[in-house]
Amino acid sequence: MAKMRPKWSLVLIGKAGEGDPWTKTSAIKDLPNVIILGPRPYAQLPAYLKGIDVAILPNLLNAYTRAMFPMKFFEYLAAGKPIVSVNLPALRQFSDVVYLAKNYNDFIIGIEKALNDDNSEAKNKRCLIANKYTYKTRTEQMMSIIENYMSLRST
Repeated sequence: MAKMRPKWSLVLIGKAGEGDPWTKTSAIKDLPNVIILGPRPYAQLPAYLKGIDVAILPNLLNAYTRAMFPMKFFEYLAAGKPIVSVNLPALRQFSDVVYLAKNYNDFIIGIEKALNDDNSEAKNKRCLIANKYTYKTRTEQMMSIIENYMSLRST
């Protein structure tokens, strides 16, 4: 992608190789449009997120990533950012707010679409969905399920 779109800047934050400890960044580390920042303190991440045009989830698909849910997905939505991801099973239910890529070309096409259709309506939709999945909302839902279960047991 970096070679095919040399005018794009790709900023990678976080530990390289989540779910794949053999990941090597040597093939991209010297490309002029790739910036590998590595892990950053959580408190600094909103500042980075504010400056990006498109959030990406470029995970390698393997047994680990097929079974994971990237929590940063909701953080990206909450920031209103368009998202392009590899076709993670956990994200398929959100296909109306994320571009899911099945291959390299799909990933680039997804980014191009995201760059061209980042309007206020799409941003509002992303934020509304993120609001449904806050830790507070999810905890309240879980507590309601537990309370309902307990009340059924006691009758």
